[in-house]
Amino acid sequence: MKRLNIGVLLLFLGTMVLQCNEPAGNKVNEKEGVAMLASGNDQVYNVNFLIGNMADQNVYLAAFNKSSYSLIDSTLSTNGSFYFSFLADQHPGTYRVYFGRPEFNQRDAAEKLFIEFIWCKESFSVSADYLDIRTSVAFENSEENDVLGDFREYETDYEEKMSAMYPLIDRYPQKDEFFAEAKTHFMTLQEEREEFILALIEEHADLYVKDLISSYLSLILKPELKGMDRMAYLRYHFFDKAPIDKPGLIYSPVYNYKIIEYLSLYRDKNNSYSQQEDAFIEATDIIMANVSADADLRSFVVEYLLEGFNSFQMEKVQSYIAENYVDETCTTDVVELAMQRVEGYKKMELGAIAADFKIRSIDNEAIVLSKLKNDYTVVIFWASHCEHCVRMMSKLKDWYLSDIPDNVEIVAISIDTVKTNWTSYVEQMKLPWINVHEPLGWEGKSASDYNIYATPTIFVLDRKRKILAKPITFRELKRDLVEVAGSDE
Repeated sequence: MKRLNIGVLLLFLGTMVLQCNEPAGNKVNEKEGVAMLASGNDQVYNVNFLIGNMADQNVYLAAFNKSSYSLIDSTLSTNGSFYFSFLADQHPGTYRVYFGRPEFNQRDAAEKLFIEFIWCKESFSVSADYLDIRTSVAFENSEENDVLGDFREYETDYEEKMSAMYPLIDRYPQKDEFFAEAKTHFMTLQEEREEFILALIEEHADLYVKDLISSYLSLILKPELKGMDRMAYLRYHFFDKAPIDKPGLIYSPVYNYKIIEYLSLYRDKNNSYSQQEDAFIEATDIIMANVSADADLRSFVVEYLLEGFNSFQMEKVQSYIAENYVDETCTTDVVELAMQRVEGYKKMELGAIAADFKIRSIDNEAIVLSKLKNDYTVVIFWASHCEHCVRMMSKLKDWYLSDIPDNVEIVAISIDTVKTNWTSYVEQMKLPWINVHEPLGWEGKSASDYNIYATPTIFVLDRKRKILAKPITFRELKRDLVEVAGSDE
């Protein structure tokens, strides 16, 4: 596992919705090619599939719930024909049929072929060409999916036009008479879109899809707002027309993407890691202020934010969410694990005293942290299979051999589960500092004592093991060492 840089935070949050989980508590019946959901309700709705150019194979039904798709059924396709049966008490929402069992991680699930659809108490048919799944899907007798298809078609056309309008509005000479026409068209496009969405909602008020479409209502931005002014305005008005207030949408990924889109307004490549955390804390407050009082919705948003920020070891943001937004309604395993990690972060906060350790080095010497004689120690938890670690080790080696302050030592603790992978890399790279190995990896005492959930994780300690800094990047490590150790030279 590696710590990802802030630049890909939004990418990760987006792919969270692609992961698939094992089915839990559902009956899977593949006899005679029929998969049935276990329930006592006898009313059945069939969704029939006819996929051209498809060999006989198992297909899998997945349902979206809060932040991921979970497999709930499977059946056998014969000559491209199969169906799934839904019972009346099955929740309306977004479903996927996967062709070939998806692996249970984000990347593999994203690469699998699937058909996505909305189900809400209706029987309908789906056809497609296996050789062109992405563009050949057609629905018959499904009002929900027909309405969604119309909206998506309109939205695609709208986004193409607006992506061309923004640079025109921002850069075109304002004194030119064409600029007035451009501003008018800019406003017209937005107003027509709002009218289109409102008309769909009114016309299809009894459908599940109307809530999904309503979540896309957005501000009509005036052309006078440009660049950073537009960004600042959106930060404080993003949810004005579409707050997070429809509990049924936790069964579709719309709120996940809405949160991601909002967080992107706070992303700044010029921010330090700490500054970016502060920005996301502000974003979190505004997000939570726009979530309705519904317990399921608030629990979902809290869990989703905790999961996302945990993946990037944003300790400050997680702690803030845990202290301010976790309440008695948030009782899932995700929240419980997050709370445990937050307690660990507090134990390893700046100014705390890090635990002593005794670990064997690559030369089989017992290394005791408290016995080291240098004024400052950099403790790095890493692994040879972590690409980010490997890149950092190369830079760190060059600096260690040339410019690192004399009163600083580095102790690199490998959590490789295969010891030979560690020894081979250390010997090949001739890493010049103290190299030790935690034989139990993530479960080892040192990893547990230091609350390690990602690699690389770095601590700068003084002679008394007081935590002076927790840099994220190599650049931050150099800066922190110069600040704490350079003045003693």
